Amino acid sequence: MHINSEIMAKILDELDLAHKNECLALSTSDEQTKALCQKYARDHRNRASLLVGLQERSE
Repeated sequence: MHINSEIMAKILDELDLAHKNECLALSTSDEQTKALCQKYARDHRNRASLLVGLQERSE
C-alpha cells in the first residue's frame, strides 16, 4: 500500500480545522456564530473525505 504523504498531510489539516471549528461552536453561546462554525466544520470534514478518496485512488 502506497500512502501519498502530501495528501495525508492535507487530510490531517482538514480534520484539524474541522475539530477547531467544532470546539468553537461548542464554546460560544451566539447561535449565529455556532451555526457558522458548524458549517465550516462540515466543509472541512467533506474536504477530508474527498482527499481520502483521492488517496485511495492513488494506491
